Amino acid sequence: MSKTNVPAVKTPEKSLVERVSALAVTGEEPNEGTVPTRALPVHPSPDGYRRLSPVQVLYRAEDYYRRLTKKCVGVSVVIAMVATLVLVILQR
Repeated sequence: MSKTNVPAVKTPEKSLVERVSALAVTGEEPNEGTVPTRALPVHPSPDGYRRLSPVQVLYRAEDYYRRLTKKCVGVSVVIAMVATLVLVILQR
């Protein structure tokens, strides 16, 4: 095994009070006596596009429900015809 000698980086010694103060700082200023405010608005993503998909209206064609009703009625009629045909075949 080869040992490499790396010179230690010399940092100035901090007192115990300075070290505790550095750990106690949270970066937030005390907000005593202030009125709570709303959360900040969400900023656009780095590419500049503001994603609004949770609040965008879902697009539906004008005749969507009419076509859906026709499809359901058609499927029901086909199922009824197949059931009738099966009953007629089994009775013979």
